[in-house]
Amino acid sequence: MNSLKRQRKQKTGVLSVFLLVGAILYQEAEMKVFFFPDYSGYVYRDLSDISFNETVQGIGGLLNILELHSGKKREEKSSLERILSYKKAIERYLSTSDASFKESFLVDPFGTSERLLSWRDNLVSYGWKGEEKSQPSRLFEDLKATEKFFSDDSIWERIEKIREDVDNGSLLPECLEIVVPFSFQSFHPLIKALLHSLEKRGVNISVNHGTVRYEESDLSRVTAFLSGENDGLELKGDGSFNILSFPTREDAYRFLSVEGTGDSVYIESHSDVLDNWLKCADKPAVGSTVSGMTEVAGLPILGLRLFRNPLNPEYLLSWLTTPSSPIPSTLGSSLSGEIVSSGGFFNKRCKSTVDEYLSEDLSSLKDEKEKEAILSHRRRIVESFLPKKEYYDYGEFVRKEDITSFIGALTEYSLSKQDKSGFPYIYNELKIILSYFSEDERELVPYSEIEALISLISRPLSLVEYERERGSLTVVTSPFSFVSFPDSIIWNGLDERTGTIISSYFLRPMEKEFVSSLPYFWKEDNEMEYQTLSTLIPFRYAKKKMDIVLVSKTESLEDTL
Repeated sequence: MNSLKRQRKQKTGVLSVFLLVGAILYQEAEMKVFFFPDYSGYVYRDLSDISFNETVQGIGGLLNILELHSGKKREEKSSLERILSYKKAIERYLSTSDASFKESFLVDPFGTSERLLSWRDNLVSYGWKGEEKSQPSRLFEDLKATEKFFSDDSIWERIEKIREDVDNGSLLPECLEIVVPFSFQSFHPLIKALLHSLEKRGVNISVNHGTVRYEESDLSRVTAFLSGENDGLELKGDGSFNILSFPTREDAYRFLSVEGTGDSVYIESHSDVLDNWLKCADKPAVGSTVSGMTEVAGLPILGLRLFRNPLNPEYLLSWLTTPSSPIPSTLGSSLSGEIVSSGGFFNKRCKSTVDEYLSEDLSSLKDEKEKEAILSHRRRIVESFLPKKEYYDYGEFVRKEDITSFIGALTEYSLSKQDKSGFPYIYNELKIILSYFSEDERELVPYSEIEALISLISRPLSLVEYERERGSLTVVTSPFSFVSFPDSIIWNGLDERTGTIISSYFLRPMEKEFVSSLPYFWKEDNEMEYQTLSTLIPFRYAKKKMDIVLVSKTESLEDTL
């Protein structure tokens, strides 16, 4: 017994020491955030550089960390949700007054709302709140008036609110350190203001300088020249900076797929094209996505098009035969055959097919409850997902009750398929659309509006083409996706790069003069400087060697496929 007590005491003592040491380490642990506003997706890090309590974050990730510690988590609504909300705000404004964008809105309400919301968010990023007594133009007056009916924050409002929280003493992570790829003085003024507020609270913000390389190398000379530090450029040919020129993009990809090695980090914005070539060369895939519309993502689009008057047989056939359809394949196949042979849906032959489906003999089943469950399920499918004649009794309009009932049923169906790829995406999308129509006070909705909504949700998605495979090349898709400093970088596609659109592109001279006085206005010169410094990151981060892949023949990317 005494021995057992001693063992327990020893275990308790060890555990106490362990917990004490852990607590001390936790208290003293430094949270290091490698931060760049545009970080997204995979960012290169040398595994040997990774330490405990380090993280790589873009602006959204940094906000999540700060909001979590402040106790004020603010959810940013999806793009679709904000566009629909802004459309409603515009409608409320137009019900009381005309607007400079009224005609555009009547022609394309969703597209116009999307464009105006983008402009509105850009203005908000400068510090515009729509509270100024005088506005520089009719457009600004209209945007100001629309603000009264709109309350969905953008990421810029989140930044401003967390900045205020920091200034007011909100809790911060212990020993927080932020590391940026170049001076944050070149960042967007609002992001810069947030970082200044963090500095005032004792947060250490440093530049990731990395390992000093040979200053006399060609790569160093090129970097200094591009940075404006040297007026002239004289290369010695030491191999640290090379231009690999190919007649065509096809020749370039053939070279990269055959000669590429794991000794370098590759910048490749078209990793899907590279993967196709690697597969042809029997090399491991780097991991890539393609832009497209999946069969599942297209399901809401097919469903909504059933409300077009007159009913389009091609839309109905697609709805019946798509693999993800809520219509069972047996019923879908039978109905499709009848539609093709009879030339329509609302006829005796299709009705007979549906009746047979509903009255199928289930005598082999002994459990009466199971029989009733099956029959009830079938009735629900027919009632919810097959077109009804009354859908088309309102000319160019659709009864709101019909559209909400259909979308509601499709939402429930997508919820039941959450374990299948793509369905979580359309479930969230359908919930937003259902809420939008449910809140609509109109009994009848123009089909043109539904078609415009279809155009809004018919956006390409990023689809995984190849998973990254063991032994593959190390690839990043953008020039600023670096935290660690690789010995060698190979950049394919620098010659394809174009400048980012300046955020104030939509402003007229008098409007630009007005916003230039706002606290966070991003001057064009400063914005272009930010873009230039972002592009120069690979030149600064390559420790020993940089190869630029160029093509001498102008061609489209499709020519390489």
